Amino acid sequence: MPIRSRQHVIEEESRRAFSNVTPPEWVVRPQEIDYGMDLQVQIFEGERATTLLFFVQLKGSDSLSVKAGVAEYRFKTERLRHYLESPIPVMLVAYDARDGRLFYDWVHVVWGGLDVEAKRKWQMQESVAVRLAHPLSMDGQKTVSSEVKQFYRKQIGKMAVVGSVLVSIAVGGFETVEESSKATAELVSWVARKDRGGKIRFVERDAEVEINAEVAGRCLSWRHLRSSGRIDFGLVRIDLSELAFIAFVRVYFCFMLSAAGLRDLALELLRSIVLEESGVFPEPLLLSMQPQISKLFAEARRSYEGVELAEFLLEKGHVDAAVALAVSVTAKGTEYVRQTYRGLLKRALGMVVEDGRKATILYGLANSLRCSGFCREAFVTYLAAAQSDPDYYSREYWWSETAGSLFVSGHHRLSRVYYEVAVALAGEGTAEGRRIGVLLADVLLELGRYPEARHVFDVALRDEERPAAEFVLKRWMAGFFAERFGRQFRSKGVALRMAQEAYRQPNAQQEELLSEVLPVDALCGFAWFNYAEALVQRGGEDGTGARLVTAILNWDWDCEASALAVLMLFIAGGVGDLWLMAALLDESVRRQGGGFWHALERAIRFPTGKENQARELVEKLREFAETSALMFRHPSDDGVTLRFIA
Repeated sequence: MPIRSRQHVIEEESRRAFSNVTPPEWVVRPQEIDYGMDLQVQIFEGERATTLLFFVQLKGSDSLSVKAGVAEYRFKTERLRHYLESPIPVMLVAYDARDGRLFYDWVHVVWGGLDVEAKRKWQMQESVAVRLAHPLSMDGQKTVSSEVKQFYRKQIGKMAVVGSVLVSIAVGGFETVEESSKATAELVSWVARKDRGGKIRFVERDAEVEINAEVAGRCLSWRHLRSSGRIDFGLVRIDLSELAFIAFVRVYFCFMLSAAGLRDLALELLRSIVLEESGVFPEPLLLSMQPQISKLFAEARRSYEGVELAEFLLEKGHVDAAVALAVSVTAKGTEYVRQTYRGLLKRALGMVVEDGRKATILYGLANSLRCSGFCREAFVTYLAAAQSDPDYYSREYWWSETAGSLFVSGHHRLSRVYYEVAVALAGEGTAEGRRIGVLLADVLLELGRYPEARHVFDVALRDEERPAAEFVLKRWMAGFFAERFGRQFRSKGVALRMAQEAYRQPNAQQEELLSEVLPVDALCGFAWFNYAEALVQRGGEDGTGARLVTAILNWDWDCEASALAVLMLFIAGGVGDLWLMAALLDESVRRQGGGFWHALERAIRFPTGKENQARELVEKLREFAETSALMFRHPSDDGVTLRFIA
């Protein structure tokens, strides 16, 4: 007699339960070919079809873990990574067969809320427990629809596809109801005048974005989908007029629009507020809003417009607010934006008289000069900042950043002194001390003090959970050099001439002649590159991959050399080789992108008929690269600018 398993029954129950909480207008399509998606849902608004689609992955259990209204279910990480690549939002749904309840969340939302360690588990483990914190019911389908719209707004930004944002605004706290209604109507009218594309629709209920302001109590509350908050200016010592409070409500409304996916419209509204109403804001309130405003401009890659607004604020006399706005948007701007920013700072210097404010502006100017490569000018400006405010001499970051400008401008011995002071001020065992320590070790490498560099790298990276791949490679290189050359007085010019002369000799003699260059200068990249090439041409040997790594670190990052080094280290297969390979793979992909993968495909040589094995190897290395990206810290993680020896 045929038997239907309990799991099949639960699967059918979960599908029926999902259908029961889905509006009858929506179309739910089972996926006949299951690639990890159980259902496809098309949203209808009334009788009107939309192009809003989302996938559903259904899981059910008789023993679903539910604590405090939050369900937890284990999903295969391979599937989760696949879902993250989908251009259509994927809903994870868990069905509790004991009481028929459904819990859900979106894969992209869950991923966005993970810390670094949790993201690493998604990459390295076969399965991971996902918390689904939201009950799924018929009452919540408006929220589901809004969440799907927000996904598409942020992904493709096509308003014709996803429709308008539903918004409700209420301003109260005036002496009469009529005055409150008038203030609300004026705010709605202001938004409507600016929103010529009809991207916002005002409603009284079921809004995606809600803002309620109480003028008398100086309170503002807001709600957007699952998040909500409250700001009470009665607890803040800011002299806030009714006009300024209404202007602030407009600013916060822009932040909510950006969160709902209307970033461009939010920026247009913000620009008009700053241009038309900046005079009504108290200086402390204007200053406090700059980080959020700056973030919107930077994320939208419209940094130049942000600097233009900063210049307008400067013309109105809001020096501190202008500088605060400009410094944030410039971080992701072009060189032209940075030049404009430096011009703004120089004008701001002429508008302040207090030494402390001058020092702050000079310090920002020095940072911008250093980021643009004007390191000599940056060094002089750092000194000027410290002369205006001697307190900078007690700050480790001032010593560290001044040392960086000295290093890049070629003053290595003086750079070492500054870095040593910075480490002493920060504390060798602190996170900041370790961060500065790897930069000090970098300088010691450049000075030929390889044993000292290895020791400083060891101390700085010993307890580092996610080291930078560059410094993992350099720590290995410092040990490699320390064992072979000890401490070295580098003769750069002599070594380069010897390497160039060796390169002109017949291939049979090159290897021996190039090996004689390295005791003269172990950091001669030209010698290492050709030495490694000579080893490869005669069939290679154990350690050729490591020598290629040394060549890459000390010479231009060549795609072909990087690919070949990765392959050799992968084939060697030792624990040390694989760790070195992971660091090199991560840094190569970050620096070279698609060029590295093209070079890797060319470097892999399999006999005719074995092409599938070559593709499998490339795919395996791509997966390894994803894992490596979570093993190492990148410049975007903490804003640290990494330097490479050249």
